[in-house]
Amino acid sequence: MSTRRTILLGALLIAAAACTQLRASEAPTSTTPVAIPTGAVSPRGDRQLGFDLNEASDGDFDRAFQLARDAGMERVAFSPSWSMIETGPEEYDSAWLDIAAAYYPAREVTIDLTIMVINANRKEFPADLMERTFDDPLVIDRFERLLEFVFAHLPVSTLGSLNIGSELDISFGVDRESWGEFTTFYAAIVDYVHARQPGLRIATEQTFKGITGPARDLVAALNTHSDLIGVSYYPLDEEGNVQDPAVVHQDMEALVSLYPGQTIYFYQFGYPSSTFLNSSGEKQSRFMVEAFQAWDAHADQVKLIDFTWLHDMPPADVQAIGEYYGIADRKFTEYIASLGLRTYEGEDKMAFRTLVAEAAARGW
Repeated sequence: MSTRRTILLGALLIAAAACTQLRASEAPTSTTPVAIPTGAVSPRGDRQLGFDLNEASDGDFDRAFQLARDAGMERVAFSPSWSMIETGPEEYDSAWLDIAAAYYPAREVTIDLTIMVINANRKEFPADLMERTFDDPLVIDRFERLLEFVFAHLPVSTLGSLNIGSELDISFGVDRESWGEFTTFYAAIVDYVHARQPGLRIATEQTFKGITGPARDLVAALNTHSDLIGVSYYPLDEEGNVQDPAVVHQDMEALVSLYPGQTIYFYQFGYPSSTFLNSSGEKQSRFMVEAFQAWDAHADQVKLIDFTWLHDMPPADVQAIGEYYGIADRKFTEYIASLGLRTYEGEDKMAFRTLVAEAAARGW
């Protein structure tokens, strides 16, 4: 399930308010030795590496940004909800957009913008539209107006892609009516954007299980309108425990087989380290090794992986995310709490050092 909410936005607001730029001499360093990959690797080529950014307990977003930048980050996820921007009927708040537009391009990273019309099991319409369906002409018209506002504050030149919705399959399941309503909406929005912002590539993100499972034909029909195939990927089994890190090879193969010749973006990509989920720091690290090897094998199609998250979440944010989704299950909270590549206290996990080494070996 998606971990995207307002946490990243809050961190970005703090960073922008501080209006500081981290000097190279201030960047935190690790004295722990890094293992250099010994197997065959493929040069990065035109692949792009991204992060879902959040700061450590020190609250220093600039420092977190620089850590990710030094690791090879070229793309960053930015994921406001529709209702966060349109606060009332055709009443808009540009604060988050303006901050992102000021912060990221100046630091030479590209934004992958997700507008969450659905966020996993949550509908994110403005309040006055909540009872309407996606294919309602008013909903389509209002979203088009929203996009006009967004593009006025977050220029297309700063964007690498536009992703509409996050993990829709969690809400829709195999309900053909829901998929049909969203497909009508999505097709209209894709046509609208293509006509006004040619060159901006558009996707809609589903979970790996949604794309490859019982809803795959419904997702495939939706994706006939997409420029990119958007995926979120967290390899957990039906009980919520981690799968073996090597499963990423067969899973990536399954994706490219379903969408031959098409470009695939992993908008979310992570592996929790909690021992409660039968994981560990070592398993999370091995997942990074396997992930880069699988990416090498499918570099012709998989063009972006956005790693989720840079740091573990603080307990208060873990609780807030659980309340937001209405999920109190401990396995869910352990998953959310341990996805970071570094600890909340700001220490490298083995996985972060492995990611840095694997990326560097390929030229990032």
